Amino acid sequence: MDEDFDKNELTEQLINLKKVVSEKAENVDLTEKQLDNFQQFFESVNQKVRQIRTVRAARIKAENEKKVEEERKKTEYAARERAIIAHENQLEEARQRLEQSVFDVSATSIKSETPPLNNESLLNTSPEDTEIEDAEVDGSEPANPTSNDPHVDFLSFIQADGAYLMLSKQEFAPKLKEDIKNERIGYPLGVAYDEIIKLWLVCDRDNSKVLLINTKKQAVNICDAISHPTALIIYEEGKSAAILCSTDARNNHMIYIYHYSVAEPFLQTFASFEDPIYDIRFQLRGIAKSDGKNLLSIENAPRGKRLRVFKREVGGKGFEIPGAASPSFLATYRTTVAVSDLGNNKVYIINFDDKDWSNISFNPIRVIEATNDLACRDLANVAGFKFVAGMQFDTNGYLLIGDAKGHSIKLFDTDYNFLHRISSDFVLPYVSSFYVNKAGECILLDVQNYRERLMWVKMSSIPQILDWVSPPGGGGGGASSASSSYQGRPRRGGYQQHRQY
Repeated sequence: MDEDFDKNELTEQLINLKKVVSEKAENVDLTEKQLDNFQQFFESVNQKVRQIRTVRAARIKAENEKKVEEERKKTEYAARERAIIAHENQLEEARQRLEQSVFDVSATSIKSETPPLNNESLLNTSPEDTEIEDAEVDGSEPANPTSNDPHVDFLSFIQADGAYLMLSKQEFAPKLKEDIKNERIGYPLGVAYDEIIKLWLVCDRDNSKVLLINTKKQAVNICDAISHPTALIIYEEGKSAAILCSTDARNNHMIYIYHYSVAEPFLQTFASFEDPIYDIRFQLRGIAKSDGKNLLSIENAPRGKRLRVFKREVGGKGFEIPGAASPSFLATYRTTVAVSDLGNNKVYIINFDDKDWSNISFNPIRVIEATNDLACRDLANVAGFKFVAGMQFDTNGYLLIGDAKGHSIKLFDTDYNFLHRISSDFVLPYVSSFYVNKAGECILLDVQNYRERLMWVKMSSIPQILDWVSPPGGGGGGASSASSSYQGRPRRGGYQQHRQY
């Protein structure tokens, strides 16, 4: 009831109500003022009743709409689940077919029994032959890159709220381990993984070859028809990779698309120093796919360091990275580009939108950098780096950054704040690059330990961060360091959405 009526007034009006309804009109002894008050009281009551009915009707309507929306979401979720299952079944069928084309029973040794690829047969292909080979790859059109959205979700390895990520040392199967050892890998710089056909690809710069590793079938194939590969990415899932190479001069660079899923794998030139439309005149480092499905690399010219973007058969453009000294590694997530700089131990975060080639947007938005000098052990649990190396985004935009000299890998959130160091039960190598696949399997590339160039590890989680494991000889002295000692925990179900710029 309205708060304007106190207890005494309510009692009075109830008495008046009894008189009005129980006595004859001529016997009601209420004054005119009392009758006016009584009438105003009941008008207020009627108004309150109308208000109650209005609110009740709105609540019932909202509840009905909520039920309808819940039913709609259930129906939509069920349809989406059916579509996902159907899509996964299609992918598995495609994976099995493509896997057979790369690693069939007759080609499980180190060197394929089919004639090896060679520069003469691949790089001097006529346009007519190229069209035929393209048609074999995807039916009719030249190969097109899949999006640069990552596959792995670091959150999926967190097994309990408040846990931290961890890497555990594993071993390749004996036969595979021996085959990899026999390859005598020289200087591994790039690693990628094809989630569709479950295939690892590793660059060996000094031996001018790419290793194709199938851990399930314990098989290794080799592409040795290229010169000094330094970086690679999956270009079209299940079909091809983009590989950055150079001539013996090391400054004449080209990018090839390597079609590995056909019966006779072959290379196609994507961009080359020999073609003036791409303007490749200086050293290139790193390779990645852009949000516009073009290819990115980093140009290290004497007077400027630029992010380069190449569009097939169109040309190349460049954008200077302010403050860069010796940028070397790339990682991308939609329109976000991360560039790690070995010269100043910084990581540049750039918003790069090239979906409109005539109007490309390039905006540096953040620099992850160090502020103090710390020894490796002290630096392990803060944000800086001794010698920053390769990086990887996950599906939510979280970023792993390797530190070769600091023997660590660190996790940063979507605002690029340091969360925590990835624990390990072994000494992390002097890593150049690494890659974690959707199953948590990971290959670390070690450019110092010639006995174990490829390290096979598994990502999981642990309740508390383990102490940093020091390499033989201790942790070393100060170099670059950190800006925060906060140990962030990525919670299950609690990842924030990646900021969209």
